[in-house]
Amino acid sequence: MPIPLNVCFLWPGTNASIPAGWARETLVAASQWPKGAAAGVDPGATGGAASHTHTTTTHIHTAAHTHTVPNSPVGSGVTSRDTGTTNPPLAHTHDTNPNTVNPTVDLTTEAPSGAGGTNEISFFRVIIIKSDGTPTGVPDLAVALWNDPAGAPTSWNLCDGGGAPARPDMRNRYLRQAVAAGDGGGTGGALTHTGSISSHVHNSPFNHGHPTVTSSQRTQADTVGSIGGALAGTATSTHTHALTIASAGSSITGSSDALSSASQEPPFSTQAFIQNNAGAADWPDRIIGLWMQTLASIPTDWTLCDGTLGTPDLRAVFVKGANVLGDIGVTGGSLTHGHTATGHTHAALAHTHSISEAAGAGENRTAGAVNAPTTAHTHGWAPTGSTSFTSGSTTPVVADFTNTQPLFTGAAFIQWQAPAAAGYSGRGIGRGIGRGIMR
Repeated sequence: MPIPLNVCFLWPGTNASIPAGWARETLVAASQWPKGAAAGVDPGATGGAASHTHTTTTHIHTAAHTHTVPNSPVGSGVTSRDTGTTNPPLAHTHDTNPNTVNPTVDLTTEAPSGAGGTNEISFFRVIIIKSDGTPTGVPDLAVALWNDPAGAPTSWNLCDGGGAPARPDMRNRYLRQAVAAGDGGGTGGALTHTGSISSHVHNSPFNHGHPTVTSSQRTQADTVGSIGGALAGTATSTHTHALTIASAGSSITGSSDALSSASQEPPFSTQAFIQNNAGAADWPDRIIGLWMQTLASIPTDWTLCDGTLGTPDLRAVFVKGANVLGDIGVTGGSLTHGHTATGHTHAALAHTHSISEAAGAGENRTAGAVNAPTTAHTHGWAPTGSTSFTSGSTTPVVADFTNTQPLFTGAAFIQWQAPAAAGYSGRGIGRGIGRGIMR
């Protein structure tokens, strides 16, 4: 009894070493992962993506910082009162002025793109090979799936990298079809991934002002005069100035944000990948292969792995290699995954603000009583002190990605169930015609 036409197994070797009676199954696209076809759906449907990107919610940063306000230059104003006096209008300064207060605006909102990444889950490349209807067993060194944690068939071993020559190590890895005309055996991908939010600057330059500051009082006293005259408007001896802090821009440096690691495993079922090490073709009962034709054409005595008749349910899942036989049947994975940002700040470069001033408080004084600056006098303040600052820290919310399946082709996983009436053993670990299927 030969293995039926188009029943597939896995070849971890070179393209040139594919055994006679077997050929590459190209219905699983090159470099794609075989995934169990959904319930009632024929093999061949494709889906997934090579990569993915997360989005983030909008976020802002506070921009708290202050500037020093310098002492005023000497100023006095001009008055025509007290003609002939020897005492000129009072020259004076305003010292030890208060600093500005924090600006009234924050950095603008921004929603930078989140981390992207490859969807390449940890894989082992195999050549999926199909029978031409003549082989009497699975080729020596070929690989099949196995679902019995009690033990592998005689002369079949878990693909764990052991043995001499070494078996392929397919533990914790997913099946991936080799590249077109390429060899089996390559590995890559990862079970988890991380990343970072893209670098962003919000608004740069950050144009902002600071609330008005009231200067200190003048530090010089009025000077007593001696010549009489009319009343004149003068600045009070305790006057101050309202200082308007002009808007200015500060360059904002870009920042990204590291993201926590997350699993990228899609829904999976853990099965053992076992290799035929009998030295010849072998065909144990209850080994599992692949089928890429219609569900209606699955050969006699081969059973779809749908959870019935003692089969594992491998529909709509990827198959992950067991670390040990005891791991068989473990399920997990998800179509979605998310990350948590760690929080970030932005550095703002040093900048200054120009200052404009209003007239100080005034009063009428008797000419000759004092000499004082006029109410309309100015000083011409220099700009504020230069300040750089670091924004407040913010942690953006990273949206879950809803489908991180790698590029896949749907396949039917089928189990050989030797008919008891024909004299096949229950587990099929004896040797005979077809090696391992007869008592």
